[in-house]
Amino acid sequence: MHLPNLKRYNFTLDFFEKRSIHQLYKSVLNGTNNRVVNNKKSGLKYWNIIEIKLIPPYLKPAIVGFNPSIKISKFHRTSGYLANLEQYTCVEDYMKNKMGPKHRAKIRNRLRRLEKCFNISYRIHYGEITKTEYDYLFETFEHLIKRRFTQRGEVHQSLDNWNSYKKNSFQYILEKKASLFVIYDNEKPIDICLNYHFQNITNHAIRSYDIDYSKFSLGNVDILKQLEWCFNNNYKIFDLMWGDLEYKSRWCNEVYEYEHHLFLNNGFILNNTIAFLLILLYRFKDFLKEKKSSISYLKIKSIFKEKLQLNQRIAEPLFYISDHTEFQLTENAIKIDIHTPDYAFLRKPTYDFQFTYVESSNDIAVYKMNNQNKLFLIKSEKFNRKIVLK
Repeated sequence: MHLPNLKRYNFTLDFFEKRSIHQLYKSVLNGTNNRVVNNKKSGLKYWNIIEIKLIPPYLKPAIVGFNPSIKISKFHRTSGYLANLEQYTCVEDYMKNKMGPKHRAKIRNRLRRLEKCFNISYRIHYGEITKTEYDYLFETFEHLIKRRFTQRGEVHQSLDNWNSYKKNSFQYILEKKASLFVIYDNEKPIDICLNYHFQNITNHAIRSYDIDYSKFSLGNVDILKQLEWCFNNNYKIFDLMWGDLEYKSRWCNEVYEYEHHLFLNNGFILNNTIAFLLILLYRFKDFLKEKKSSISYLKIKSIFKEKLQLNQRIAEPLFYISDHTEFQLTENAIKIDIHTPDYAFLRKPTYDFQFTYVESSNDIAVYKMNNQNKLFLIKSEKFNRKIVLK
C-alpha cells in the first residue's frame, strides 16, 4: 500500500547489508556485549512520516532528541528466529539442549551419507577470497536460487536486489563484515550461504542449494557446520531472521518480536490520517495472519512475477528407479557422464541411488541403452538399477 508523505526503512537490512544507521538514531547498542556504535550522520532537517521496521531486540537504537511536535509510536508485529549460543560450549551441547536424540541421529546420518557418497568439503570465505572465485560463486549462487524457486513455483525476493548484493559483498568479505559459506562436491558448490557479521552476531541472510542433492538434507548440514564455525569464532548470536519456516523452529532456541518505530510530524494534519490508515492496515494484516489466512501480499506478488517468467521455466523429466530389477550390461550399453549438460537430468536419480545404497561417486557408473531413449542403467559393485524416464 502506497501512502503519500511516508518513507519506509528496514533497520535490519540497512544495518547488516548496507552498514547504515538511519539519521533518526544517534547510536546503536549491541545488547549482547554492551558495545555502542555511534551514528556520524544523525539528525534530519525535514520529514513527515518515517517508518523504521524490523529492529531486533539485541540491537537497541537510541533516538535523536526531538521537539514536542514529534510523535513516536513503537509496536511489535513480526517474529524472528535465532540461535542464542551464549550458554553453550559447542554445537553438540547446543543440539542436545534443542533436539531429541532421534532428531540429532537423523541429522548425523544425513551428514555421514553425504560425506560417504561424495568428496565433500566445507569452506567459509571470510576475510579473503579472490575476485575470480567470488564471481564464480555468485553466478552459481544465483543459478541455485532460480532453479530452487522455479521448482517451488515462487520468486526469491533477494533477486530483486541481486546486483547490489553482488556489488557490495566482495569488499565486505575482505573486511570480515560478510562471508560465503559453501559446501563443495569436489570443486562444485552445492550449497551456498551469504552471512553478515557484526561483532559477535552472525546474520544468516540468503541461502540456497543444489536440488539434485535434496535427499541429503543440505539445509541441516549447512546450519550444523555454520554453528560449529560460530562456536569456534566466538559468535554468540546466529540470527535466521523473519519467516515462519520449519527448519528455523528446529534449529533456533529463541523466537523474538521485531520492534517497529513510526515517527510522525504532528505539524501536518494529513500525517495523522496517514498514520491512522497505516496502523489500521497493519491490524488487518495481523488479523489475517492470526487466522492463518492464505492471503499474503508476498505470495500474491510472487504469483504475478511468476506469470511473467513462465517462458523461462525448464521442465525437468520425471523418473523412477527400479527397486530390485537386476541387469547385465550388453553391447548396447554406452557409458555416459552425468556431469555434462546433455545428461544433467540424470544427476538427481543418480544421487538418489547413492543416498539409498550409500554408494560413493567413485564406485558407480551410468549407462545409456543405445536403442532406448528413456532407459538408463546405474551400476555399482553391489547393486544394479534401472532409471526409467516417464
